[in-house]
Amino acid sequence: MGWLADWTAAHPPPPARARPKGLEFSYSQLKAFLDCPWLYHLRYDLRWRSAPTAPSALGQTIHRALELFHSEGAPSEARLLEFYEESWVNPPGLPGAEVLKLHERGADILRRTYAEERASKSKVEFVEREFIVPLGPHTVRGIIDRVDRRPDGTLEVIDYKTHLELGTEEDAAQDLQLRMYAWGLGACWAMEPKWLTWRFLAAGKTVSVPYDPAGEEELEAFMTRIADLIAFGRAFVPDTAHCPRCDLQDRCQQAVSDIRNFR
Repeated sequence: MGWLADWTAAHPPPPARARPKGLEFSYSQLKAFLDCPWLYHLRYDLRWRSAPTAPSALGQTIHRALELFHSEGAPSEARLLEFYEESWVNPPGLPGAEVLKLHERGADILRRTYAEERASKSKVEFVEREFIVPLGPHTVRGIIDRVDRRPDGTLEVIDYKTHLELGTEEDAAQDLQLRMYAWGLGACWAMEPKWLTWRFLAAGKTVSVPYDPAGEEELEAFMTRIADLIAFGRAFVPDTAHCPRCDLQDRCQQAVSDIRNFR
């Protein structure tokens, strides 16, 4: 039994309703709830937002530049760098000299990525495509970074990562985001992915593992359970273990004060 089944077993369903309330959700929403239910409440009920950090701004820029590049079928490195300039997200509060360093770092990442693309034998099927799939009373939404068709004809779900920390093959096989994207590919378009891939663009590394569709029943049960709990929830209890990693901690009273229940 994987971690999704373990989580589902450890969290009983809410009381049954005659008419279950539906929730439209994405991976980001599930991730917020798993990190800290109170964080979910702040982000998706109260609509709290945080300014982009230097790493997140660079990640947004690179994702957008690659989306435009592959959508156009652009043939040159120069064109990719033009898209990079057009897509640039300037992180607020960063000194000018640090912005220049960040900008050059991103350009270097894309130059290396372009060389890797030129050497690849795979064909890009699509980039940044949204899926919308019903799941019981709920709706699952997601945007897949990229799907490639390998030379042997098999499909590969690719998620870009722009941080330096690398994940293992075991991590990739169990990753919720990759598994949701592979599930969405099949559920929305009846396409059968065979590979799950992380492309660590900053490190120039790729981690790829076979996709096992046998885990989709476990995934659907997990997504349904967590969506039921969110939709029913009257209490979003803070998980203070997440506070050191939370970008809302400077404004969140629950990081330093009493726990309150809402709804």
